[in-house]
Amino acid sequence: MKFAEVAESWLAAQVHLKRSTWGRYRGVVDVHVIPKWGTTPLDRIHFEDVAEWLADLLSGEATGGRKLSPRSVRKAYVVRSRVLGYAVKSRRLAVNPAVGVPLPKAGLTTCISMTCRSTR
Repeated sequence: MKFAEVAESWLAAQVHLKRSTWGRYRGVVDVHVIPKWGTTPLDRIHFEDVAEWLADLLSGEATGGRKLSPRSVRKAYVVRSRVLGYAVKSRRLAVNPAVGVPLPKAGLTTCISMTCRSTR
């Protein structure tokens, strides 16, 4: 089974989410996850592939030169990991290869008198 098929099943099963949350998940799947993983068979996705993908999102390699912030990379990871977790629960995968992949640290924000700025 291909990753895109499971992603669509997972999205369809997310009936408990607010419409806005579901829409954000749909956007992440369509923009960041499916272009890289859509045609990949589930059993061909490995821990190191996930780690490399995250690095490519940060560097811009996976997004046509547009670097994603650590926060955006973490969001993409969460959605992808949940799809893979769904595959495990539905017995399409034995283990979730995204579990334990190191994530980039989110930038710290300093707020001073109603103005926030990044400290990194």
